[in-house]
Amino acid sequence: MAESVSRSRKAKQEEGKPDSWVPSASATVSVPREELTAPPFSVQELRDCIPAHCFEKSNVTSFTYLAVDLAIVTGLLFVGAFLHFQANMPTWLAVVVWPIYFFVQGTCATGVWVLAHEAGHGAFSPQAWVNDTMGWIFHSALLVPYFSWKYTHASHHLHTNHIGKDEVHVPPTGRDMKFPWGKGRTALSIIKHLVLGWPFYLAKNVASNKQFKGQKNVNHFSPWSPLFTEEQRPYIILSDIGIILTVAALSLLGYKYGTPAVALLYLGPYMVVNMWLVLITKLQHTANDVPVYDETTFSWVKGQLCTVDRNFGWILNTVLHHINDTHIAHHLFSKMPHYHAEEATACLKVKLGKYYRYRSADVVTQTLEVFGECVYVAEKKGVWWYPTIGDDHTELWTPQ
Repeated sequence: MAESVSRSRKAKQEEGKPDSWVPSASATVSVPREELTAPPFSVQELRDCIPAHCFEKSNVTSFTYLAVDLAIVTGLLFVGAFLHFQANMPTWLAVVVWPIYFFVQGTCATGVWVLAHEAGHGAFSPQAWVNDTMGWIFHSALLVPYFSWKYTHASHHLHTNHIGKDEVHVPPTGRDMKFPWGKGRTALSIIKHLVLGWPFYLAKNVASNKQFKGQKNVNHFSPWSPLFTEEQRPYIILSDIGIILTVAALSLLGYKYGTPAVALLYLGPYMVVNMWLVLITKLQHTANDVPVYDETTFSWVKGQLCTVDRNFGWILNTVLHHINDTHIAHHLFSKMPHYHAEEATACLKVKLGKYYRYRSADVVTQTLEVFGECVYVAEKKGVWWYPTIGDDHTELWTPQ
């Protein structure tokens, strides 16, 4: 390993700059990134800076948001049905219109997914049975095994950015890399993640917890998967029943209205929902100034602060219920309902100071930066870093 470790050509040209250096254009604040690995806050200190009412949950408010989302999705469904059954669009126009429909409907349906995700955290309602009932119904409708995901997602929150125990987007190390890494491989990685990432995560647990590597039956559907305890097995079965019911309903609709109708009105938007789930999660915990910890350096607060609030513009922020631009608050206090997260974020931003990470470039630019720059991690004293911005990924980089 040692003989293969070298700094890239571009890094070699920057001998005057420390490896912790991060350009201010990419980082939230222009400070050496290694200074961000020792946040001096306790959970209670961070909670105390947020008004108490931000932790209050309301069935009326939560169900109002859900009703609005469902009304929008239903309205768009009628639009899609009109386009398919009555519009008789020429092929050239259909090729333009349907992708737009997929994106808009899928993005709005992601808002429903976010509310069900909130239920999985116990943040939708003060009553646990309301949370689980609502979450099971609407995640099942989106082909998400609700309880299975709920349990593994809780582990993600417990071990955020732990290189051996996190549940999502565990980065490869230099040993896993094939060099060089250029624009072509970046594009292929984006396509692979956004198209196949979610189903392969559910079915194969890819890019996830390394302690299960090599074990059999590691997936979100088997009650005997090592991801779950014996006490959780009945709920995994219930999750599977929800998926089976949704598949059965889609099959009946396909039989009655035709497979093309199901493909256009459900599967197309469904793929966009999957895209958002992977992209949002990837961007939230991956950046040049965001470390990954091992067992010797990890702590819960450190892990939660390995999160980036990313502004996608007011329309997407609103439709996605601010899951993307208030995610630090969500990770620190996951039982806080989303409609208080903006106020809480304003308080946390002041309290955290340089430890608050934020990006505001358009979503395409942010995506290209993460997939192009943050390709793998290298270790220094129990902390794993992505290569410095501008590294050309032709040789293995290591922190100095």
